[in-house]
Amino acid sequence: MNKMVINRVRIGKVLIVSVSGEIHAEEAQALRDFLKSSYAQNFNLFLIDLLEVDFICSAGLRAILELKRETMSRNGEVRLVRPNSQVYEVFQTTGLDKILDFYLMASDALLDWISPEEKPAEKPKES
Repeated sequence: MNKMVINRVRIGKVLIVSVSGEIHAEEAQALRDFLKSSYAQNFNLFLIDLLEVDFICSAGLRAILELKRETMSRNGEVRLVRPNSQVYEVFQTTGLDKILDFYLMASDALLDWISPEEKPAEKPKES
C-alpha cells in the first residue's frame, strides 16, 4: 500500500492540493482534516491534483464532496485534475463525474479562474 502524501501550493486565491498514494478510510480522514484546515485560510478555489492517486475509497470521495459543498456555500469552486483511469472509473461508477469538474491539465483549470474567457456580447434584438 502506498502511503498518502498531501502537498499544497498557493497561487493567488487558488489552493492547489496534490495528493499521491492510496486514499483508504484513515487517509480519507486525514484528507478531510487537511481540507477543513484550508477553510480557515479562506480559500474558495481548490484545485485537487489526483494524478498520483492509485486508489480512492468512498470516504475519500465523501471528503471531496464535503469540500465542494462547503466551497459552494461560499461561492467557491473545486476542480479535480488528472485522475488516472482506475480512479476516474470510481467517480464514473458513483456518478460523481457528473457532479464534479474534471480537467486534464492543471493549467486549464487555473486559467479559467485567473483569466476567464469573456463571453461575447449578445446581439441586440431587432424590432
